[in-house]
Amino acid sequence: MFNWISNLFAVAALDAAIYSAGLASTGGMHQMKEPKGLQKLAEESKNCKNK
Repeated sequence: MFNWISNLFAVAALDAAIYSAGLASTGGMHQMKEPKGLQKLAEESKNCKNK
């Protein structure tokens, strides 16, 4: 019984964490700084698609 209750709370906490992280990234509130190498690859990819 204790395992069932603790598992229920653990699953609820995990779901709440995933939901709140999704809300933050959806609204643009959390934008991680991208490495310069990744930015360069993104620009090259955009330029390649436009040609």
